[in-house]
Amino acid sequence: IAVAAGYGVAAIAAIVTDPNASVGFPALIRLFWSSLLLGATFLGIGYGISAMARRPGAAAGLVIGLWLVLIVLYDLGLLAAIVADDGGNFTTQYFPWLLLGNPADAFRIYNLAVSDATAAAAGLTGAANSIPAVHALISILVWPVVASTIAWLTFRRVTP
Repeated sequence: IAVAAGYGVAAIAAIVTDPNASVGFPALIRLFWSSLLLGATFLGIGYGISAMARRPGAAAGLVIGLWLVLIVLYDLGLLAAIVADDGGNFTTQYFPWLLLGNPADAFRIYNLAVSDATAAAAGLTGAANSIPAVHALISILVWPVVASTIAWLTFRRVTP
């Protein structure tokens, strides 16, 4: 509901300010469902961590820490590796696929690869162009399943 409300308000504001904005409606729908998948991924991960933690405070700390790793530190580590590699084998062979290993990056790459917005996000343009959109789509479809399965298995282990 929150995602629909947020994107709905954005759509209304865009259409009110520019009548031609309705041309972007299919892209907004794609962004909506891929956002739901990304949210489902993080919810599954959060449920799994919550089931493993003994105290609510520990669960919250672990989830925040994991979010920090996946959203900030993972990309910083990849950036450091690219700089150290200086255009070598890591940058050309492994980097694009490591981006798909992070649900947030797969979400970004998919939405950039299937839209005309790659010029607006020059930092990910090369990655979005080097990874087929279908691979990023597979990644964002698989992540919620994996996260939910791990959460389900963790709950089964914790509860008798």
